[in-house]
Amino acid sequence: FNDESYTVGTTSYSIYDKEEPKKVSNVHAYGLNKVIWLSWENPVDPDFTRVRIVRSEKDYPKNPLDGEIIYEGVSQRFGDKNLINNKTYYYSIFASDEVPNYTFPINISINPIVVPINVGVVAIFDISIPWNK
Repeated sequence: FNDESYTVGTTSYSIYDKEEPKKVSNVHAYGLNKVIWLSWENPVDPDFTRVRIVRSEKDYPKNPLDGEIIYEGVSQRFGDKNLINNKTYYYSIFASDEVPNYTFPINISINPIVVPINVGVVAIFDISIPWNK
């Protein structure tokens, strides 16, 4: 446990951290050829230490150990690669503290898709060229 201890007279007391941090927010998922890209914003919370993403092929993971742990860290994006196109994947995203106390999950499901080759991509560039005479 992550605890704080203090003493009053000859008696010692411990305060155990039982509170989870705030959840992640602004979650997005994009399915491409054999990959799903997930992005989110980490909570602004001094108790926050990491994100855990758990994946399942059957249903949303209900807790941080209910499925395959595919990511754990502090980044705000992750690419789940080598997937099967047109198959639905279920993700649960948990924030945690050092103890670890986990938040209730943010759930999202999506499937990777084959992007047709003949789809054009339009890009907008902002180019500055210094002009000397």
